[in-house]
Amino acid sequence: MQRNHFSSTMRRLVIALTIALVACQQINLDPQFSESKTYMYKYEALLLAGLPEKGLARAGLKITSKVQISGVAQKTYLLKVVDPQVYEYNGIWPKDQFAPTEKVTRLLASQLQNPIKFEYSNGRVGNIYAPEDVSETVVNIQRGILNLLQLNIKKTQNVYELQEAGIGGVCQTNYLIQEQQKGNRIIVTKSKDLNNCEDRVRKDIGMAYAEHCAYCQQRGKNLRGVAAYNYVMKPTDSGALIIEATAQEVHQYTPFNEVLGSAQVEARQNLVFVELRSSPVRPADSEYQDRGSLQYEFSSEVLQTPIQLTRNKNPETQITETLTHLVQHNQQHAHPDAPAKFLLLTQLLRSANHQNIEAIWKQFENRKDFRRWVLDAIPAVGTAYALRFIKEKIQENAITEMEAAQALITALHLTKADHETMPFAQPLHDFAADAASKAHQEDIVLALKALGNAGQPASLKRIQKFLPGFSSGASHMPVKVQVDAVMALRNIAKREPKKVQDITLQLFMEKQLHPEVRIMSCIVLFETRPTIAIVTTLTEALLKETSLQVASFTYSHMKVLTRSRLPDYRPVAAACNVAIKLLSPKLDRLSYRYSKAMRIDTFSNEIMAGAAANIFVINNAASILPTAVVSKIRAYVAGSAADFLEVGVRTEGLQDIIMKRQQQDINPARINKIQNILKALSGWKSLPSNKPIASAYIKLFGQEVSFAELDKNAIEDAVQMATGPLQRHDTIRKLVKQLQDGAEAQWSKPLLAAEVRRIIPTCVGFPAEVSLYSAAVTASSANVQTRMSPAPADNFQVSQLLNTNIQVQAELTPRAEAFAVTRNVEDLSATRKTLIVPDSAESNILKQQFTSQQQSSREHSQGMPKMSSEIQSAEIPYYAEGAPHKHMANYYRQSCAKATNFGFQLCYEGKTQNAAFIRNSCLYKAVGQHAARIVLKPGTIEKLQVEIQAGAKAASKIIKMVSLKGLTEEETEENPEGKNVLLKLKKILTREEVRLTNMTYRKSSSSSSSSEPSTSSSSSSQSNSSQSSSSSSQEKLVAQEGQENLKAKPRRRTSSSSSSSSSSSSSSSSSSSSSQSSSRRREKPDELNPQKERSQRTRSRDRNRRRSSSSSSSSSSSSSSSSSSSSSSSSSSRKSSDNSQNKKKRQQGNKQAWSVSSSVSSSQSSSESSQEQHGDRRQSSSSSSSSSSSSASSFAEVSQKHRFLGDNLPPVLAIVARAIRTDGEKRGYQVAVYSDLTASKPRAQVIVAELTEKSRWQICADAILLSKHKAMAVTQWGKECQDYKIAFKAVTGQLGAHPAVQLKTQFWKIPTAVKKTAKMMAEYAPSAAFYFGFSQQRQSNPSREMTVTLAATFPRAIDAVIKIPKMTFYIRAVHIPIALLVGVHALDQQKQAGWSILADLPDMFADSYSAQCSASSSNLLTTFNSVRVNNEMPISCYQVLAQDCSDEHKFMVMLKKDEISERNRINVKIADIDVDMDPRGDAMSLKVDGLEIPAVNLPYTDSTGSVTIEQTGDGLSLRAVSHGLSEIYFNGNSWKIQVDASMAGRTCGICGRGDGETREEYQMPNGEAVENAQSFMNSWVIPGDSCKNAQACRMQHESVKLEKEVNLEGQNSKCYSVEPVLRCLPGCSPLRSAPVTVGFHCLPADSFVSRPDNMAYFSDKSVDLKDTVDSHVACSCNRCA
Repeated sequence: MQRNHFSSTMRRLVIALTIALVACQQINLDPQFSESKTYMYKYEALLLAGLPEKGLARAGLKITSKVQISGVAQKTYLLKVVDPQVYEYNGIWPKDQFAPTEKVTRLLASQLQNPIKFEYSNGRVGNIYAPEDVSETVVNIQRGILNLLQLNIKKTQNVYELQEAGIGGVCQTNYLIQEQQKGNRIIVTKSKDLNNCEDRVRKDIGMAYAEHCAYCQQRGKNLRGVAAYNYVMKPTDSGALIIEATAQEVHQYTPFNEVLGSAQVEARQNLVFVELRSSPVRPADSEYQDRGSLQYEFSSEVLQTPIQLTRNKNPETQITETLTHLVQHNQQHAHPDAPAKFLLLTQLLRSANHQNIEAIWKQFENRKDFRRWVLDAIPAVGTAYALRFIKEKIQENAITEMEAAQALITALHLTKADHETMPFAQPLHDFAADAASKAHQEDIVLALKALGNAGQPASLKRIQKFLPGFSSGASHMPVKVQVDAVMALRNIAKREPKKVQDITLQLFMEKQLHPEVRIMSCIVLFETRPTIAIVTTLTEALLKETSLQVASFTYSHMKVLTRSRLPDYRPVAAACNVAIKLLSPKLDRLSYRYSKAMRIDTFSNEIMAGAAANIFVINNAASILPTAVVSKIRAYVAGSAADFLEVGVRTEGLQDIIMKRQQQDINPARINKIQNILKALSGWKSLPSNKPIASAYIKLFGQEVSFAELDKNAIEDAVQMATGPLQRHDTIRKLVKQLQDGAEAQWSKPLLAAEVRRIIPTCVGFPAEVSLYSAAVTASSANVQTRMSPAPADNFQVSQLLNTNIQVQAELTPRAEAFAVTRNVEDLSATRKTLIVPDSAESNILKQQFTSQQQSSREHSQGMPKMSSEIQSAEIPYYAEGAPHKHMANYYRQSCAKATNFGFQLCYEGKTQNAAFIRNSCLYKAVGQHAARIVLKPGTIEKLQVEIQAGAKAASKIIKMVSLKGLTEEETEENPEGKNVLLKLKKILTREEVRLTNMTYRKSSSSSSSSEPSTSSSSSSQSNSSQSSSSSSQEKLVAQEGQENLKAKPRRRTSSSSSSSSSSSSSSSSSSSSSQSSSRRREKPDELNPQKERSQRTRSRDRNRRRSSSSSSSSSSSSSSSSSSSSSSSSSSRKSSDNSQNKKKRQQGNKQAWSVSSSVSSSQSSSESSQEQHGDRRQSSSSSSSSSSSSASSFAEVSQKHRFLGDNLPPVLAIVARAIRTDGEKRGYQVAVYSDLTASKPRAQVIVAELTEKSRWQICADAILLSKHKAMAVTQWGKECQDYKIAFKAVTGQLGAHPAVQLKTQFWKIPTAVKKTAKMMAEYAPSAAFYFGFSQQRQSNPSREMTVTLAATFPRAIDAVIKIPKMTFYIRAVHIPIALLVGVHALDQQKQAGWSILADLPDMFADSYSAQCSASSSNLLTTFNSVRVNNEMPISCYQVLAQDCSDEHKFMVMLKKDEISERNRINVKIADIDVDMDPRGDAMSLKVDGLEIPAVNLPYTDSTGSVTIEQTGDGLSLRAVSHGLSEIYFNGNSWKIQVDASMAGRTCGICGRGDGETREEYQMPNGEAVENAQSFMNSWVIPGDSCKNAQACRMQHESVKLEKEVNLEGQNSKCYSVEPVLRCLPGCSPLRSAPVTVGFHCLPADSFVSRPDNMAYFSDKSVDLKDTVDSHVACSCNRCA
């Protein structure tokens, strides 16, 4: 029974499963269309662009139509659009409505009536076919409809993702399939990430110089797109039928971070099934052509506008009309629509061909106003036609040089190099090849710069012909040509970074190249953003690098890159961080004499923008000035980067011009003598000479737009033009003639500064363009009237133009507005524009009126937009009423800067109206209207005059006499000026008392006012009675109070009723006054310690409050009437005193006037003792306070003795800068300098005064040298130097055990603008300090003080401590360019020298760049580069110690060891004399040209006066500064050679070159560097030619054969040295020898060598091995023939 039941159940289950399986097999979810039926759909598409918030302007387009789909063959269908209607939207969203566009509708209907064919199978759209006459734009609209039919249904999965092809490319797509059983419907939802596409369809136009920054988009996208599709399908037997398909696609763009808001382009589609028909759609009669796949196709008109249905038939007419409008409306001022019209002109020119452009040019070529606009617009077109036009006009000389330069700069700036424009660059390759064949350096440089601007990879091979290592002839070219060739690779690296990396890495690794070439290779290499593998390779090379210039630059470049914040340099920064850890122990201490790279950059993720500033300093340690300086600024905006500006300067010969002293006459005899000696040296090569003085170039956006070289001829031409007669210069003569006649001109300049366009398709089939056009039109007028007296004649000079009267008025009105624009290219006059931020976006709430609910509801219903019912449901979010916005962000500012003294006025007016009231972000602030106006107006002046007079006649130039109240610390009764001040103070106090009494009466309550008349009357009667009897005593009392006010400390508040009581006796007043006076003399304001002063004021104020309250209470208990009278008088007195103090504070800055009572004097001494006991807790040490106090008192004492130096001394310098005005009024400034350097405490004053008669504005600076170790200066300025005050103090001392100097700045009252700037800088101080390597910590330093302490810890390194109010920064071992006194006796020397060391700074600076070579009695020698070498000198042979290795051969210094005495002797060849210095016993012998000079005739001076020889101690000193020799000292045992800075790097010999390259110290006469010191020394020995002369050298340089057998690479070889080895002459035998390690070149053992000892044969051979041989030191020639 159970078994039967179980069997029955199983059968039913199996049957059910079978039925379900059959049902599943019958359902096909792939969309299909029947080939015999026609499907009718209703289609609607919407495209809107703008900010998403309501109340702002938006632009859009809407299409409504019917769509018919009919089968024509198997899997091939026809699609026809029926009854299309096009609407445009341009207005405030959402209240405005769509408006129909009849012209576009007619044009679309004419082309859409032709159906297109498309392949369709299993939901996938294949190829598309359309008639030839159907434009690509119409086909794209139909692609948008077909894109809705694209589906990839998987039968086994409901949720999946794949890469799906669509109208925008192959993008990542997610699918979700759901079954709706209730209605038998299948719901399919798919979403696309349009930023994750394998084959994204897009087009970028403009900004050829910009680079895409992929790393900048990692934290946020500037352009993001997403699309969502929703399908409702009904299953059928043949497949699923699409009942409804909706699509929504959003593209958002912002130049800033997307989280701060973005503009949107929204596309919507709605396709709804209507009915099924049996009548088929008929195909078009014309032949169908393959139009590609579903992907969007850009039409050929995309360069002009994003949507263009047909090409303009007659562009010349529209171009002429636009030109006429621009010329007519931009004469005096720039018209508001001028930028938009200029953009329209460029667009119209782009639609024109070459024939149209030629016709326009011929029409306006001779009309100056039109010609200028044409030549500005054609380069902005950026097409091959434009380049061709410019090229032809330059070749035809139809445009001037200035017009050609301007056109080329703009054209290259906006033209992208592609297959159409590159043919124009082909002549550059031919030009470069021709210049190379002719070895014409100027043409080669010009060709390399042009190829570098083009930046095409095809130019790589041509550039490599000028790079050493890639071409045999490149190594012989000048260094400048090689550097330019490396620089030409920079723009190519943007396209082919890998190829450029290989080239630059090879150049960098080649150690034989010039350091500057290798450094430039390093710069280009890091611009390619090398991988960590390449950075590691560089690191390994630097560990073995011999050139310290290259090592220092590369290391510093890596170091600054480790701190980079730029996104695209993060991988490089990480790689460099690892490299720095390996290199820092070896290269971190190199000084600034070596090449350095400096960099500062920043990047803000909030605004998606950043900037980097690089400074590359290529030094030659032998020179003071850098060899080259390159500065570059790179900008990052909106996901792109561009090299904004680059400036490079080379100073090849500038230092020689600056430092070269008077040129000495060239002595051919001396040069021949030195050259004959040098010929004996093996392979002698002189140093190359530099021809140009300086050169510079400028790059804009990576394009080198200008370069120039400065040589002696150019300087002479410029001087001749400025000083020569007018008749010799035609151009200058014409200019002067035009100025004389007068000129009036209106000038306007248009500029398309930037054009960036990215065009992407939307699901609707229309493209969405994200573009930035930056166009500007400036207009200015100039009226130049010139009076020349006397009239210019033929001998008129250009310098006389300084006396002319030229008036120019300029106005600049930049303007920026944001519009929502819709236009039809078939009817440009119908263009509609709406301000994105309208004036009525949000009105002021104070101007709104209240209305009833019924009225407001009616108005709201009338204002609602009316849209189609199909779209209305989808637009519900736009109709939702949100919260009202804030008041619109309006900004208006107007300011003028007037320089009335010099007769001009600069005014600025700015106005902004933006959308920041919606969202406070960068995008919404930028969108809106921005206008600015800058006007420069001249005044009524004839000319500016500057007079400078120094010396005894300086007083004659003084125009205005000044009084110096600002420099007085105290005013006494004996001083007449003090009396005047007291009288003024008395009047001020009387007026203030009356005013405050009335004010108190007005502000009092009713009860107090009832009692006040009696009080005032009593007081008034009392005053009147006392006034008649004791007016003199009152006057004395006021005077005493005035003195107290002037002497009181700032901000001290004390009050006492007794001081203002009418019952106080004359004696008490006198005693209190005397006590106060004595206490004030004891207690002076601590001007250098404001913190201490403030604490003293606080404690004193508290005590005085308590004392005042007790005094008033005792007074009230004695008599009520007297108390009321006294309190009223006391209150009035306090208020009067307070107001008087505030007024005086405004007038005198830090010197406030306060009323101080007699009760305070008794507590002054206790206050002082309290201060001494407690001190200032906020100070770090008490010594600082006492030092400040003593400094202040010393300064006050000296300044009080002679307050104004001008009272006793005339000025030493007077400068008057004034404007000669037509009205005769004196305007300008006067500077007077006074000094008293003979006083015990030298002092100087500088007084600057305004020449205007009524002006009292002055600057007063007073500086005093208080001691050898202390100096102080006070600067005050304002009205009579009373408004602001700053003090400076400098003290020398020690920090720990090291000599130090402390600089302190203290400020009491400074201008508000300075305060704001200081606060702003203080905010960035910690980050800036960290960037520059400072350590920091928070400390409570004095609030009005900044201290800098510098300590010399090493001769060329200092420690620094910087203290600001809230922070302390410090750094160790900062390299400096001069050598300081550091050592055991340094502190003693510093104490003795004091501030006189400042006078030695120029000499110290010069000495730091001079070089010294020396040796003692031992063989230890110190070279110019401070390298110590053990020199084993040969006997009887001269060694070249040092010589001028340039072509001038100014001097030669040689050293020889005598054979008998083995003592050294020195020979110097300089000027036209030959000097020998020999030791004779304990004295020195001097011979000049073989004649002995007795010691009694010293000092000796040659005939030219340029060489001096004198006795110095026990030795002789030779000085020839004009020849580059600072001193040669020799005493028989030790010697010293010192050359000045001009000779550094130009010397050679065993003392070296003095160029700082310690790793390349051992350079032989042929310029090759060796590793062995003895081999280097031997190479500079002057060999002998015969052994017969007993006094001559008995050795020569030979290439010696290695005696042992060598098996090299499996072959027996014989080896010869490639470095010279000293050997005895033939017939001589060695007496002493020394081992030396040299390199050997090996030959096969059976090879023949004619002269194996010939050094010239082997010197250029490669080194196969190194070994040690004997070098002869002394020889005996007994067998000499």
